[in-house]
Amino acid sequence: MSMTAWICAIGAGLLNSCAPTISQRQGPQLARQLGMQMVTALLAACVCVGWLAASGAGIGGPEFLLIAAASGLCAAINGPTYYMAVVHRGPVSISWAVVWTAAVGVAILGWSVMREPLFASQAAGIVCFLASLAVMAAAMYRVNRLAGAVTPIRRGFAMFLGVSLLTGVAASFLMRFKDVAPAQGDHVSFILPRFLMMLILLGGLSGARRVRPVFDGRTWLTGALYAASVVGNMILVLIGLDHAPASVIFPMTAGVAIIGGVAVAQFRGERTSRLAWLGVALAVSSIVLINLKLGLLRAGA
Repeated sequence: MSMTAWICAIGAGLLNSCAPTISQRQGPQLARQLGMQMVTALLAACVCVGWLAASGAGIGGPEFLLIAAASGLCAAINGPTYYMAVVHRGPVSISWAVVWTAAVGVAILGWSVMREPLFASQAAGIVCFLASLAVMAAAMYRVNRLAGAVTPIRRGFAMFLGVSLLTGVAASFLMRFKDVAPAQGDHVSFILPRFLMMLILLGGLSGARRVRPVFDGRTWLTGALYAASVVGNMILVLIGLDHAPASVIFPMTAGVAIIGGVAVAQFRGERTSRLAWLGVALAVSSIVLINLKLGLLRAGA
């Protein structure tokens, strides 16, 4: 994998690892989370429009924009569903691990649909990644159980978790599938529909639930930080996909995010168990194996 792809995957993973902390700073209440997500979408959309206007970058053809809109719709459902529904209906140790398996789903679609090259070391890396998720989930559950902070499973947990997982896979894979469009546009023009869709859906949710979003100083701060994290993550992933297959970029980004999450916890003074360090070791192993490219099983199309 090229140095550019390495830098992009590592940078995207580190930005991803910051998102849960930012969301926690905002508070768990629906009105507060709704406000943060809406501010995030608004600020991100304004940045994207400003960039396109200032740079004069091409927006792409109809097929490109259609794929961008579909990816945007899936992403607009994915994030809010997880942070506003899933995390309040069951143990985060379970939902967190399940949602991260989206990286495996994208890798499988990259191999099967986009006919990306497949190596035996990559398959072994995916197994290590899944093992890392299982170990980290067990470590997180043990810590929360001892602290009496395990959220009991409530009605709708499995349904919302499934929606979040499937839309996460679709949104991410479409970032790679866009390459089939004959007239390509700028990376920023691809992510703009995501935030426009998010604004529309969140506005509809606010009206349907009759919840007035909170737009105080904390909301604008966390929204700005979250927007920077999300936009930076997506741009880095899109640039990385220009230099490496989706079956490499997405599992590697997820592995870095797992390691980054532990680093953030250490920085905040949280104690990391031996089980969690094993999860980190497995995540590092997955990154190494995914990049070794040993034992070609099938050449790319």
